[in-house]
Amino acid sequence: MRRKPRKTNLPKTKTPIRTLIVEDSPTASRAVANLLELFPAVQLVGVAGNGNEGWQFTAKYQPDLVLMDMELPGLDGLKLTELLHKQFPAMRLIVTSSHEGGDWQTVVAAHGGDAFVSKSRLPSELAGILAGLFPETTGEEPCQ
Repeated sequence: MRRKPRKTNLPKTKTPIRTLIVEDSPTASRAVANLLELFPAVQLVGVAGNGNEGWQFTAKYQPDLVLMDMELPGLDGLKLTELLHKQFPAMRLIVTSSHEGGDWQTVVAAHGGDAFVSKSRLPSELAGILAGLFPETTGEEPCQ
């Protein structure tokens, strides 16, 4: 059973954050989708299994947020980030990877991405990233 979300000081809006996942691992896709379900302000609009599909799905669904893996078949996550940023500059782009360390945030930003987070830290950091990228969202923390 899901608990009621805790309220924060962020203003409320009725507009959901329409989100697309681009991830080639079915297990990782399910894990990210399950994580996103904890956020009442997030609406999952699709899941793409590679970079080329991610490009097509983005054009089709026009999400507010694309959460993608860095290492994808076809278009890799960095190239996809670059293309999406040029074509849809208002769209928010979060890149994930199993890589730890390094200066991946700078690399992702250089390609037009808004945030980088390692997959191991995604559950603990996603709420803060979403609050920073979408301050007009409901302000509800994930259900516990």
